[in-house]
Amino acid sequence: MRVANDQRTHRAAASLQLCLSSGASPAGAVGTNYSVQLAGSGGVPPYTWSVVSGSTLPAGLSLSTAGVLSGTPLATAGGTTNVAIQMKDSGAPISVSASQALGISIGASPAIVFSGAMPATAYNNQAWTGSAAASGGAGALTYTLNSGALPAGLSPNSAIGAVTGTISAAGTYSFTINAADPFGDSASKSYQIVASDPLINLTPAPGTLPFAVVGQAYSQTLTGAGGTGTG
Repeated sequence: MRVANDQRTHRAAASLQLCLSSGASPAGAVGTNYSVQLAGSGGVPPYTWSVVSGSTLPAGLSLSTAGVLSGTPLATAGGTTNVAIQMKDSGAPISVSASQALGISIGASPAIVFSGAMPATAYNNQAWTGSAAASGGAGALTYTLNSGALPAGLSPNSAIGAVTGTISAAGTYSFTINAADPFGDSASKSYQIVASDPLINLTPAPGTLPFAVVGQAYSQTLTGAGGTGTG
């Protein structure tokens, strides 16, 4: 019985020494691989690590039982998160554990901002090019048509945000382009294109025909360009 009491006293003393070696981890960034080995002291190594029930790591990170905090932080992980971490020693027959709050700071990625030029007017049956290109986020952006409809004949490029083609129907078209990075950050922008038939241009221009002389033959060829079809 004396030996048993001494063992309990020894385990109690060890538990007082069991603690995390640091209350903060190195800062990370959204979209950048993150890996930190947690360390502790006291008790009987090796230690088993876990997140205390009810506490949550930043999105994209996980903690292994060996104490490796790793992953790729997602957009929602930006900021500082205080997480309760528990370490448990290998003592037998009784193990001891301790928990401590760990501050994990994740830098947010730059905001996604659209900078491409999307002309608001277009002509039917003529090649047209616009751009919904954006910058920011973490990693390559992917572009999708979020709502509305593009003019018939135009199509978006999901990799660079370009919108190109030959419009085949006049009308007013409203649509929204979404730009998203691989880590959960996104932004949208709305556009409107008014497509119409091209104007007909006469040559010579109206008001510039040569004067006619009474009693003399007169001839002037008129040509036109623009519009659609033939006539």
